[in-house]
Amino acid sequence: MSISAAQHHEIQTMIDASSPDGLKDLKAKAEATLAHVNQHMGRLLTGDESRAADVAIEILVRIEAAENSGGWWFRTKRRMQLVQLYLGA
Repeated sequence: MSISAAQHHEIQTMIDASSPDGLKDLKAKAEATLAHVNQHMGRLLTGDESRAADVAIEILVRIEAAENSGGWWFRTKRRMQLVQLYLGA
């Protein structure tokens, strides 16, 4: 993951401030971004695509952690699962 600590904080702040419907929208947008990036995995991703994928994965990880009362270990495992699922790493 190539996002900074400040971006992690921004994402968490955005999630904390979101309503349940807002979280659903964030999750849907993140999943759509990852589906788009996944379609283009046959070629080298641009920097913007890679950054968008990293941010989308972090959004999903943090939303799922909040829904499941997961801590840092849950987030670490889930982040790796999502990278494998969407980016084929």
